[in-house]
Amino acid sequence: MEVIAIKPGFHGTLRSLGDRFTVPDGSSASWFRSPDQPVPEKPPDQPVAAKRGRPPKSDK
Repeated sequence: MEVIAIKPGFHGTLRSLGDRFTVPDGSSASWFRSPDQPVPEKPPDQPVAAKRGRPPKSDK
């Protein structure tokens, strides 16, 4: 079956995002999908946690 890489991965050779290639029927992996499957949505970016400790010294 034909699949599309949604992340870099390895199947016989290194595959890049968007590459189309053939795998045996029933194969699955987290980095490729069937062309008829919807594209998974990227979760929203998480806010960066505040760093602990003293604030940086200012140059005066």
